[in-house]
Amino acid sequence: MVTERRHEKWRLYALKKVRKAINMKFIEYAIPNVGKIKQHDVNINEVVKQHVTYLEQKNAEGLLVFAGTTTDGTGGLIVYDVSDEATRDRVVQEDPLYLSESMDITIHPFETFENITS
Repeated sequence: MVTERRHEKWRLYALKKVRKAINMKFIEYAIPNVGKIKQHDVNINEVVKQHVTYLEQKNAEGLLVFAGTTTDGTGGLIVYDVSDEATRDRVVQEDPLYLSESMDITIHPFETFENITS
C-alpha cells in the first residue's frame, strides 16, 4: 500500500514536470493608450466587444487560463497557456486590443504557485 502511494506520488510529480515542460503560461498585461485612442479615433467600446469575443474563442480552444479587468479602468490581465513562443506571439498579435493599438500590451512569462512550490 505504501509503495503504491509512493509510486502514484512520483507519477503525479513526473506528469506535472512534463506538463510544465510542454506548455508555457504567460501574462498579457494591457493598459489604455489614450493618445492612440484619440489619435486614431478608435471606438473603444467596439474594440472591447471584439476583444471579449476573441477571449471566448481562446477559451474554447483551451488556451485561456484567466482574464479580467481592473475595476478602476487602468487595464486588464490575461493568462494564457500555450505550447510555444510562436503560438504566444500569434495569440497576442491577433487580439483586437493589439490590432487597434488602443492598449499598450506587455507579455511576461508566468508560473503558478503550484509550479513554483513543486
